[in-house]
Amino acid sequence: MKVRAGLIAAGFVLCTGAHAADLDLTRALQLAQRHSGKLGAAAAGTEQRREQAEATRGLGGPVVSIGAIGYAFEKRLAIPLEPYASQINGLIGNLPIPPSQLPIPLDIPTLPNSVNLRLRDEGASGLLLGFWPLYMGGRFDGVRDLAKGRVEESVAEERQSGDEVAATLVERYFGVQLARKALQVRVAARDGVAKHLETAKRMEAAGLIARVERLQADVAFDQARRDAAKAANDLALAESALARTTGQESLAGLDLATPLFVDARPLPALADYIAKGEDHHPGMATVRAKRTQAQALNRIDEGGHKPVVYAFGTSEIRSNKPDWIVGLGVNFVLIDGIDRNALTRSSLAAERRVDEAERQAREDIALLVERNHRRTEQARVSHEAMESQEALAREYLRLREKSFSEGLSTAVDLIDAQLNLAKVLTERAQAAYDYDLALSALLQSVGEIDRLPEMARAASWRVE
Repeated sequence: MKVRAGLIAAGFVLCTGAHAADLDLTRALQLAQRHSGKLGAAAAGTEQRREQAEATRGLGGPVVSIGAIGYAFEKRLAIPLEPYASQINGLIGNLPIPPSQLPIPLDIPTLPNSVNLRLRDEGASGLLLGFWPLYMGGRFDGVRDLAKGRVEESVAEERQSGDEVAATLVERYFGVQLARKALQVRVAARDGVAKHLETAKRMEAAGLIARVERLQADVAFDQARRDAAKAANDLALAESALARTTGQESLAGLDLATPLFVDARPLPALADYIAKGEDHHPGMATVRAKRTQAQALNRIDEGGHKPVVYAFGTSEIRSNKPDWIVGLGVNFVLIDGIDRNALTRSSLAAERRVDEAERQAREDIALLVERNHRRTEQARVSHEAMESQEALAREYLRLREKSFSEGLSTAVDLIDAQLNLAKVLTERAQAAYDYDLALSALLQSVGEIDRLPEMARAASWRVE
C-alpha cells in the first residue's frame, strides 16, 4: 500500500508538473497583459482620470475655511485746535485778575494750535469663512460631465491598448508554433535527404549510378541543411520574442498547448460582424466619449450667460462675542474680455466635428471588418485547397521511394519528392498561420479578440 501510494503521489507530481509546463493561448494572453508596459501605462492613465472625476463630485457644495492673522499697527494723528486755542487763550488773557496774580498763583499754559497723537497696538485674530454656491448656471455639472467623458475616453484607449497587446501576443504565439512546425519539417527533410545521400553513395560505389547523380544529392543535402539551420534560427528568434512578450526568461520546457488551427466552417455573415464592430470597437467608444466632452464644454460655455448666486459668511474666532456676518450674493457678468457667443459657437462646432468623426469612424470600421472578414475566409479556403496538395506530395514520395528501391527512379527524383513534401507541409502550416492572424484581426476589429482561445478549441483542424 505504501508503494502504491508513493507511485500515485509521484504520478500526481509528474502530471502537475506537465500541466504547469503548458502555456496555452489563454494563459499567454494573461501573462502578456500583466507584463505589458503599454497596457500598464494605459491602466494608470484610466486610474488618473477616474480619480480626477472623483475629485469633482463635491463641486457645488459648501466651502468652509479657517484662517488666522497677526497684526501690529501704529497710527499718528494731528488734531488741529485753532481757532479754539486762540479763543481760550484770549479768554484767559482777558480775565480781571490774571491767574498768575491770584493769592495762590496758577500757572495755566497756553493751549497749542495743534496736538500730535501716536497710537500703537498689536495682536492676533482667527477667522471662520464660509462660501456656498447656490446656482452656477450648470457650470459644475458641465465640469463633472467633462471629467466623466475623459474617463470614458481613457477606458476606450485602455481597451485599444489591450487589443493591440493581445494581437501582438497572438502573432508571436502562433509565430512560434509555425517556426516549430517549420523546423520539424525541415529537420525531417534534412534527415531524409541524408539517408538518400548515403544510399546514393553506396550505389555510386557499386557503379549503379553516375557520379553526377551523387553530386546532385550532395547539393540537395547541403541545401536541406541550410534550410534546417535557418528554421532553427527563426525559431530561436520567435521564441525570444514570445518570451519577452509574456515576461518569461525563456520558453525552455514550455509546451505551447494551443496549436495552429483552421475552422473549416465558414464565418457568420459579414453584416453581423460590421454591426458588432460599430457597437464594440474601441474607436466608436472613443468617439462617444468625445461627444460627451463636447456637450459638457457647451454646457460650461452656456453657464457664462447666466448669473451666479451664492451664500457667504464670516466670523471671528474668539470667546467673547465674536463679530460675524452672513449674506446672499448675486453676480452677473455684463462685460469682460471674453466673447461668450464665440465660445458657444466654438462648442457647437466641436459637436459637429464629433458628428463627422463618428460618420468617418463607422465607414472605416466597416471597411476594416470587411477586409479582415475576407482575408480570414480566403485563408480558410486556401488552407482547405492545400489538403489535396499534401495528399499528392505524400503519395508522390511513397511512389518515388518504391521506384528507387526497385531501380526505376534516381536518387535525385527521390530527394526532389522529399523536399517537395517539406515545401507543401510548410506552406500548409503557413496558411493556417495566416488564417489565425486574419481571424485575430477580425475579432480585434469587432472588440472580441478575447474569444480567440475559445474558437481555437472549437476548430475542426489543428497543426499538431
